[in-house]
Order: sequence, then C-alpha cells, then structure tokens
Amino acid sequence: MGVLLKINKRNLEITLILLLLASFRLSSHLPDVPLCFAGYWGFGCPTCGTTRSLWSILHGDFLTAWRLNPLGFLVLLALTRRLLILAKPSRSMNVIIERSGFEIVLIFAFLLFGYLRLFELV
Repeated sequence: MGVLLKINKRNLEITLILLLLASFRLSSHLPDVPLCFAGYWGFGCPTCGTTRSLWSILHGDFLTAWRLNPLGFLVLLALTRRLLILAKPSRSMNVIIERSGFEIVLIFAFLLFGYLRLFELV
C-alpha cells in the first residue's frame, strides 16, 4: 500500500505566498509577465503594472512602485494580512485582521486606485 499524503491547505497556501514573495525579492530582473488583453487592444486596465509595482516594492524602490501602480502596495498588504491570518497569531490579532469590513475597505481601495490611475487622476 502506498502512503497517502494529506496536504494541509493552510501550510500549502502559506508556502505558495512565501515562494511568490521570495521569488520576486530574489530575482534580479522584473518578471516576464505577458500583457493582459487590454494591453493588446491598446488601452490600459486598472491593474496594469501591479506585478512590476510589487517587484519594485520588494526591492525597496517605492517611488517607482507608486508610479507603476499604487495597487502594488495594496496587494502586498493583502498578502501580508493573509499570511498573518494563516499563521494563527494571538487571538487578539486575529480579531483585528479577520474583520469582514477590512476586506470591503481593501477591495474598495483597490478598485478606487485602479480606476483613478486608469483615468490618470493619480
């Protein structure tokens, strides 16, 4: 009989997030990410530049990250928040970071920054 491996989804998600962040931080050049369909049609979308922005943040180039797309900061905040929730810190910390209102504010900010950037208001 073979050994059945039970995958712990929480640990898998933590590992994947950490691998993503580590690969961005340790890479010496921007990731080769294809353009989204909006780029092929000649117009931008609210999330264009977010990957490059996140890469710049992890390399300490905050001004470039902001110029590429401010959403990179929100993505990093969301990933960090998710890691904190998954790591199961103290109960008092979970009460603060697991509030559903936080997700609504984060999604609203994500959309607001994206559309302000799209219409060149930021």
